[in-house]
Amino acid sequence: MSRLIVEAEAVNAWGQGIEEFEREGVGRALVVSVTNADGEPVKELGGGAFDAYFLPPTPSALSFEKLHIVHADEQRPGVYILIGTASPQKLVLAGKHVFAVMVFKSGRMGQALTSLTV
Repeated sequence: MSRLIVEAEAVNAWGQGIEEFEREGVGRALVVSVTNADGEPVKELGGGAFDAYFLPPTPSALSFEKLHIVHADEQRPGVYILIGTASPQKLVLAGKHVFAVMVFKSGRMGQALTSLTV
C-alpha cells in the first residue's frame, strides 16, 4: 500500500471571509497539501477524505478534540482549504494549538501535524 504525503498549516481564520460558519464555532482553517508517493497532486478529494483534530492549550486535559470539517475547497491541484467547527471556547484559548490532519483515499492514508499560537 502506498502512502499519501500530507503537509498542513493552521491559519487563524477569523474575519477571513468565513463569517457564515462563525456561529457554528469556526475559528481556524487548515491549508493541506496532498501528494502521492511520486509527488503528484492528489486531486478532487471531498470533505469526507479528511479527519482533523486539535489539542487546545489546556494543561488539565491533554486530549485531542474532533474538528468537524464543514468546508473543503481544492484551491490548487492537491492543495485544500479545510474549515471546521468545534467548541468556540476552546478554539479561542490563548496559547499553542496543535492540529492533526489525516487524509484517506482508496486505501491509502497520510497524516500531518501543525500548530498555531493564538
